Amino acid sequence: MNKAIRPEHLKQLRPLEAELKQAVKLQEPQAAEAAMKAILVLLKPYGSNHHRLLECRLWYFESQFDANHISNAESGFQGIVSRASDGTRLSVEALFFLGLCYLRQKKINEAKTKIRIVFNKLNEISSPETRRLLQKRIIERIEQESVLTTLIGVEDGPLKPEQIHDEAVKLVQKSESELFELLARSLPYGSIKLLEDVRTDALLQLSAPNRKLLPAPGQANQESHVGKLVFAVLKRVGWKTLCDSKSPLYKLWSQKVPAVYSAAYFATSVTQAFHDWKIGLPCLAAGVTAIAMKYGAQEFCVLTKPDSIMDARRKGAKQ
Repeated sequence: MNKAIRPEHLKQLRPLEAELKQAVKLQEPQAAEAAMKAILVLLKPYGSNHHRLLECRLWYFESQFDANHISNAESGFQGIVSRASDGTRLSVEALFFLGLCYLRQKKINEAKTKIRIVFNKLNEISSPETRRLLQKRIIERIEQESVLTTLIGVEDGPLKPEQIHDEAVKLVQKSESELFELLARSLPYGSIKLLEDVRTDALLQLSAPNRKLLPAPGQANQESHVGKLVFAVLKRVGWKTLCDSKSPLYKLWSQKVPAVYSAAYFATSVTQAFHDWKIGLPCLAAGVTAIAMKYGAQEFCVLTKPDSIMDARRKGAKQ
């Protein structure tokens, strides 16, 4: 039984929780760490297993995962799994993120094991709407992480902003659907195979009726679907650098200053993001740059803002 949090502590806790969640959504790990430290001090009298503290820790370690600090995130999710009651939402979410940590490290069998447990737990949810929402969102995230796993560490030539910009200028004349197909064709060898392997293993955990609500394997492997999937992955990688409201790019972009399109502002930001994630694929960088250049700043940054599994869970029906 969790000890009730005193009213004066709840009054202090709520704004700290809001700060933490906002920092996670904006991909600001330092701000998330500052909020988490304050929460740890505030909730210390209530014990390390208190569900409110564990939920905050889950948000915090999601920010670590999104920043690609995988060893730290893995340790944190393991701690939450060991402290949270088995079968609770917190336990299931932490298990899922732990599976993603293994996937990010290319520990495929360990990842599959955790993901199977997650789907078995989801099958116990009584509300069909909530269960299907979570299954769909988790399958989507598994697909994204499978692709990202195969991109990290791949070098296919130097990423030079001016060259990326020049190629993007040529590509920007193409339709968005054509650009998505280009992204799909630019994936390194083995990406589709891993995607199919992990996705199929996950789908086998679903009942036949629930499986029919998701794209069939033939549809899921089409270039149009895979291209959108690749872009979803790369927006998660590059959103922070492209949509930093304090950056010169964003200021010029939001004011529609012509120079932002004629110089290599977009390409420089995309190149930096790819470099941070150790992704060395010029064709993908050019494709993402071209897509960004088709949009206004606010529209692009709202449309491409990465979502959170935890946030999606809280938009669904209560378990």
